[in-house]
Amino acid sequence: MSRLEDARRRFESAVSRLDEASQRQKDADGAEGELSEVSQELAEARAAQEGLERTTTTVASRLDGTIDRLRRMLDE
Repeated sequence: MSRLEDARRRFESAVSRLDEASQRQKDADGAEGELSEVSQELAEARAAQEGLERTTTTVASRLDGTIDRLRRMLDE
């Protein structure tokens, strides 16, 4: 498993746990302050996910370019 895939798996697990925590907080009475904190953490996790997606796109593009260059070199 690549480091990027491992990071994405861990991130998705963290987002899932945050979603579960958010739901538990919504169900609890008088937990508005804690819900706000969990919501902030969820927003941060989503921002991190967007960063991972941009990184994945960049890495994929670079790999495609490298593969194309290697194929051209092998054809020469």
